[in-house]
Order: sequence, then C-alpha cells, then structure tokens
Amino acid sequence: MANLGYINQGRSWLPDAIGGITWFGFAQPAETVYTPFYAGSTGVPPEWSENDRSTFSHNYAWWAFNYVTNWATLNYRAMIGDIRARQQAIEQRQFAVQPVIEENAKRLYDSQGDAAARAYLTDYNTANARENLLDWWKLSDQLVVKYSNMMVNDFANGTTALPGYPDKWLQDNRYQYGPRIYEATELQTVVGLAYVNTTEYTTPGNELNLIKETQRTDRIQRIIGYIEDRISLPLQNLTHRIMKTG
Repeated sequence: MANLGYINQGRSWLPDAIGGITWFGFAQPAETVYTPFYAGSTGVPPEWSENDRSTFSHNYAWWAFNYVTNWATLNYRAMIGDIRARQQAIEQRQFAVQPVIEENAKRLYDSQGDAAARAYLTDYNTANARENLLDWWKLSDQLVVKYSNMMVNDFANGTTALPGYPDKWLQDNRYQYGPRIYEATELQTVVGLAYVNTTEYTTPGNELNLIKETQRTDRIQRIIGYIEDRISLPLQNLTHRIMKTG
C-alpha cells in the first residue's frame, strides 16, 4: 500500500517559480487527489507538511486520505465509484483554474517582481490544499454513512440495499445461500432450485424447507415430472445436468 505519490511538472517557458509544480497526493494513487504545489511557494500548510501517525486526527491530510483508502477496502467494488467521482471533480476544478492562477502570477512577476509572484502562489497553494482536505473529510463521512454495515444506504430516496457478492460468483461457487444454510450437502441434492436473489425471513432451522418450497421454477418442476414418469434413474444423478441446461 502506497503512502504517497507525486508528479513533477516543469515548463521552461515560464519563470521557475511558476513553471514548476509538484502534484502531490497521500495514500493510494487511484484513491487520492493530486494537489498542486508550485515551486515558487514559500511554504506548505502544516496540515500537509506535518502528521502524527500514532494518533488519529482530522488536522492532517495524511489521515484524511488514508482513512478513505482503508474504509474503501470494506466494499471496494461499490465505494471506488464515489471516490473516483469526487477525485475527478476536485482535479478538474484545479485544472480549470490553473491557467488563470499562472496568468495572474506571471503578471505579478513582470510588474512587481519574483517575491510578489511567490506570495500569490503560496496563498493559492495554501487555500486550495486546505479546501481539498476539508472536501476529502466530507467524502469520508459520506462513505461511512452510505456504506455502513456492508450495506448501500440511499437516505435521499429512503432505500437500503445489501448487494453482497456478484450473482455469477455465487452461482459458480455454489455459494448462493452462503454460510446461513448448514444442511449444505442436502441442499445440493435438491433438484431444480432457482436462485432468486431475494431476502426471505423464516424461523431458525426452517431455512432448507423454505428454499425447497419457494425456489423451484415451474419449468424445472415440469422437467422433473417428465423424467419421473419415464425413467427410474435416481434424480440426484441428474441434478447437475438439469441445473446447467434448465
């Protein structure tokens, strides 16, 4: 797991203070925001230049980005979409204002000298970095609320979902019912079950009976009846073929 990443950008046609930028981000490259720091800046905000990894704190950028990265491991498939959306929004905002910032800095450089341009860039770096930090903490709070307890909570629409593993993975691994059905061997001998991906509630110990009663398809039932009327082979031997073809 990466602690940080950076990209250095240099433009020889600009004064050194303006032409050099380090795009810096804490945590995993795919899950961070690359924040610009101009070479001419005379300082970096302490939220970004300092950190105490022994104590969790909202005062440090390192903790904000590492918190989101670690929380995302609980349901990465779902959360990475939210992370990338916020990441791209922030970075696009930075790209949009970059020409304006550099034009202003160049004008100051030409009219008032290097020190004035450096002061302007330092102010921008500080304000932008702090805005990004606050925005990432807001994202972390939203991810905690939306994805708590391995669920996907949409409070705006009043819905809650428990997506779990993809249906194909469950089907391929014969794990459609997870560890909740302890009669796994008996369940595998039941012919014609159709996984319906819905939540049903029943009394403890009645799970297998509920599955038998509610998850046979009409088509499979007709196939089973047809076979029973015409051959005497144990239906258990035909289960796999029926499930694959039916």
